[in-house]
Amino acid sequence: MREEGLIIEAPELQSFWQRVSALFVSLCCWLLWIYFLTPLVSLSGWLLGMRSFSAEVRWFGGYKSLIELLHIYAITIFSILMAWLLWTWLSKLFKQARGFPSKNTPHVLTLPFTEVNISQARKWKALTVSFNSLGQIIHTEQV
Repeated sequence: MREEGLIIEAPELQSFWQRVSALFVSLCCWLLWIYFLTPLVSLSGWLLGMRSFSAEVRWFGGYKSLIELLHIYAITIFSILMAWLLWTWLSKLFKQARGFPSKNTPHVLTLPFTEVNISQARKWKALTVSFNSLGQIIHTEQV
């Protein structure tokens, strides 16, 4: 990845390969949704009495096969939930260990302005603001 990182506010500045990879990931996610929702559509059609769906349910083993699939689905969803919760907990733990502020702490920016400079800065057409690694303003200048 380039030094600037991802371009969120200006997607037209993304490279060709960033666009292709974003499209590929998006396509994979949509295919996963379709893959997981297809059995629910078949089950709904079977419960509504549509003949084509009931033939499909019988083809895949009928009611007993459905119970086994629901058990596998429940285990899969539970595993994904546990992995997500573990990932969230670990990322929160590492952010706190590195000294990143959490969302609950108030963000207080220390401005290098006095009251006189604030009234002057409001009249400027453009302003360059420099930040430190904690997101605090360390320097401002008129452009």
